[in-house]
Amino acid sequence: MDVYKTMENQIKELQARMEGIEAAASDNSTEIVQKLEEKVMDLENVMDKRRSRHSEITENARKLDRHVKELQFKVEEDRKNYDRVQDLVVQLQEKVKSYKKQSEETEEIAALNLDKLRKAQQELEDVEERCVIAENTIAKFN
Repeated sequence: MDVYKTMENQIKELQARMEGIEAAASDNSTEIVQKLEEKVMDLENVMDKRRSRHSEITENARKLDRHVKELQFKVEEDRKNYDRVQDLVVQLQEKVKSYKKQSEETEEIAALNLDKLRKAQQELEDVEERCVIAENTIAKFN
């Protein structure tokens, strides 16, 4: 903005000089006036270009600001989703731990039942063997 004020001041200064020269009405005043008018026009063109560039930069800054806000929103959403997933992972790990413990307990119970079954089968075999011996003994007496 200071550049614009400086340029405006230069334009005003040049216009003032131009008016002073016209008042002097010297022989080469027309040539000087033309040069000053060209200088004023050049400065006005430069100022217009800078205003246009400033408008472009301002618009780009707004677009970038919107984009940054969108990205911040997405990052926040991703962070929330990450937290949800982390909570789910913790819950699933706890379930896996619980299922593993249940599985181990079930295996222990199954091993105990298998031992009981083998013991019962052994006792059954022993009883059957004694029955056979008893039957054989009875058969010898008959």
